[in-house]
Amino acid sequence: MLGETGIGATLPRGFPQTQDYLPLGTASVSVDWARTRYRFNALGHEEAALIEQRYGDLSKHKDTATPPIDITLRLMDASLFTTIEPSGWQYAIELQQTQDTVWCMGWQWMAKIEKNHGLRSTVWTSRRHDRFFLDPIDNIFRILCCYQFCKQGGVVLHSAGVENDGQAYIFFGPSGAGKSTLCGISEKQGYNILSDELNALLPSRDGWTVCPLPFAGDFGRTIAEDRARPLKGIYRIIQDPDGFLSAMPRGQALATLVAASPYVNHDQTILDRLIENLNDLTTHKPVKRLGFALNPSFWQRLL
Repeated sequence: MLGETGIGATLPRGFPQTQDYLPLGTASVSVDWARTRYRFNALGHEEAALIEQRYGDLSKHKDTATPPIDITLRLMDASLFTTIEPSGWQYAIELQQTQDTVWCMGWQWMAKIEKNHGLRSTVWTSRRHDRFFLDPIDNIFRILCCYQFCKQGGVVLHSAGVENDGQAYIFFGPSGAGKSTLCGISEKQGYNILSDELNALLPSRDGWTVCPLPFAGDFGRTIAEDRARPLKGIYRIIQDPDGFLSAMPRGQALATLVAASPYVNHDQTILDRLIENLNDLTTHKPVKRLGFALNPSFWQRLL
């Protein structure tokens, strides 16, 4: 339930209406990623510069095949939010998903994502031109990407993506499975780390491709280009001192992939589409179980 952790606003009537509160300014910045334009509106010039700096070349306009997804910002007074000292503290976004809308709450911000007739979002925040301003930007971008890729027949996976010889390997598992550890081992061996947090998988005419999202934990944060790589393999990883590579039963693979598909896997209005997409993915590229020790020997099993 929204508000359970106390991170959100203290508004007596809940979420604002879409037009409530003033815009931050009149500037806009578009971020183009994987054939979709995400357009951030009603920004001040300083906020626009922060977004352009954060996303680099992705904020330089390219031709896209679809209309933009609009994200409009509104400025709320900080006194309307719960006061929390953020130093050394991490929190999880609170979500409530309904038939037409996704409601989101974070520290000093709240947002509404409308799912009907495409996607669009309104974000209310008390932060501007400081290091916390990008928090709602990144988080709403993450959620919108998950919905957009699902609508396009793909999926965003909480995973590690590693590139070798122009092809992408996807490694996934629950928190603590070893995704960042595997990335660290692979990077030392000269492999290109796409992302150790979120990777998008999309069907193409020649199979499935991988697009690393511009979000990462310890690896892959700087992305030089928006380029899809062919999917070579997808692996459910397990730390194991002896190491192994084995087939994974189809039903078990689907269940673990659903669990690794953030945000949309808890939305009943799109869950069937997610499962359909994952079924297509595992038909093309069956999931395997990969046990790996804390050394690069697992790559010998994959190449």
